[in-house]
Amino acid sequence: MKVPLKLSNNSTYYNFSKAMSYNPGLIICIGGRGIGKTTGALIEAISEYNKNETQFIYVRRYKTELKKFVSKNTLNEISDAITTKGDGSGGYIFQCMGVTIGYGIALSTASGYKSVSFPKVNLVIGDEMILPRGGTYHYLNDDVACWFEFLSTVYRTRTGGHNIILGNNADLFNPYFEFFNIPTFIGIYYDKDRGLYCELAENSPNLKELEEKTAIYKLIKNTPYGDYHYGNKVLTDTTRTLGDKPLNARLIFRMIVDNITINSYLYYQEGNLWCYYELKDKVIMDNISYQITNKGKVNYYYGTLLKKKYGNLISSRYYLKQNLFNTDKCNDIVNYIVSLL
Repeated sequence: MKVPLKLSNNSTYYNFSKAMSYNPGLIICIGGRGIGKTTGALIEAISEYNKNETQFIYVRRYKTELKKFVSKNTLNEISDAITTKGDGSGGYIFQCMGVTIGYGIALSTASGYKSVSFPKVNLVIGDEMILPRGGTYHYLNDDVACWFEFLSTVYRTRTGGHNIILGNNADLFNPYFEFFNIPTFIGIYYDKDRGLYCELAENSPNLKELEEKTAIYKLIKNTPYGDYHYGNKVLTDTTRTLGDKPLNARLIFRMIVDNITINSYLYYQEGNLWCYYELKDKVIMDNISYQITNKGKVNYYYGTLLKKKYGNLISSRYYLKQNLFNTDKCNDIVNYIVSLL
């Protein structure tokens, strides 16, 4: 049985043909909203089913997100033949003519599927995994660890399988890039030894031509959001303050996120207490260091110690906007740490 497709990968919206040609174990695709990343991934999943009768799993971080995906009938935009039913555990089963072709599962509840077998699944799609700062949803405390633990549940001892992480280019920091220590790159980064393919996907010329005719394009052209939405530039936090380290700044503590250290200083400016945060692309471990995450997993011991000793200081300066950062990425990482605390 084949699932009849209404859409196919073409030159307008993003498709995974090039990424898949590398035969990677993991694809991390980041790009502007609306370029067709989700649609392209689902077309890839159903096309693989039609070729080999292999199933897929569509993953969102929270059940509310997954429920919204189902209620919007997103899969029916690709094929009218797909039906959806609950799996009894808060997830969903996707079928065509009564035959299961895939599943929908929330990462936050994925641990409940440890005893479930997925012998036919050959593609796992994690959608909206890279989050914009200050949004409604937040990373799980052990986001990266939860993702890989779920993949272990799906594949167990099987070889092969492809996995896709999708996200919008809304932040200079994300825990997945830090977990793999991905360097700054433009276009495509490929780690052959790991089977890791990363792409900062751009809008195709055909899509740009269509978008430039829309009213919304005229409204947000040459704005930070317009550059993000149409030009695949990072959506910079315009409320943050960047600057050099003040002469009167005193080092108080360090926060370590995987391979990065944030040196945290205190200083006074016009009678007000400010924090200065300085990013270092290395681990500095000493008696004032708090290792917040290591290999994508939150260190609750150090997190609790940091919150107990400096939580009020960090939070109060954060909400009073009395922080100074040496780089935009430093700001993004501090925002991530605040969300964990």
